Amino acid sequence: MPLVSISMYDVAPRILSTFDSVLADYAANTFARQGIHVHTRSTVTKVEDGILYLKNSEPVKYGMLVWSTGLEMTPLIKSLEGVKKDEKAGRVMTDGYLRLLQPSQGEEQQAKVVPDVYAIGDCAVIDGEELPSTAQVASQKGAWLRRHLNRLAKKGVKPTPVTIESTTQTTSPETQLSESSEPKDLETGVGRGFRYHNIMTLAYIGSWKAIAQGNHGHGLRGRLAWFLWRGAYMTRTISLRNKIRVPILW
Repeated sequence: MPLVSISMYDVAPRILSTFDSVLADYAANTFARQGIHVHTRSTVTKVEDGILYLKNSEPVKYGMLVWSTGLEMTPLIKSLEGVKKDEKAGRVMTDGYLRLLQPSQGEEQQAKVVPDVYAIGDCAVIDGEELPSTAQVASQKGAWLRRHLNRLAKKGVKPTPVTIESTTQTTSPETQLSESSEPKDLETGVGRGFRYHNIMTLAYIGSWKAIAQGNHGHGLRGRLAWFLWRGAYMTRTISLRNKIRVPILW
């Protein structure tokens, strides 16, 4: 690019690590032909006005800095107490039914569910299942939760688990509940938990080129993938007005 020098720094061993290595290498080679310098395994330690500091390299001077380092939790999520969070990003954790979890107490191996509270989107992660923070995951979670709550309503099941407390024996022994009785979770008996289905992962890499990867690793690259990438956004546009404006202005 005339008069412009672009450098990209990534802490990962390669860029676009969620894609197949063939597609990621295609993107890296495309950047190289465009004069974009890609630096992998580079950790940024500090940024000052006009200077970028790296962990194992000399400081780099810049004219404009574009910062893209993932997601940070909102003040609301950060301030929540009494809920289980992942150590990596501070996201709240849910079970497979997207219900908020409480931290494990003492020697308990399994975290308890917070009654009637669900969490979806970038602020939440399913315990034991790391999913990408993408619109596709959030959209599927929202659609699943809508169907699940409707199923509960149709079957007359209240989402809150039934809590069984110990009682004093006032009748026959058969009717007494011991202190070790566990609450019966009726919600898990209505349908199965959330399952993510990766339809397609897309990335635009400039110059009317893109990469696309399906659920089973099959991929496309180049102009055809760009049409697929652009068409995917077109189909997700809700209003008729935007469906007309997007192809004209984009």
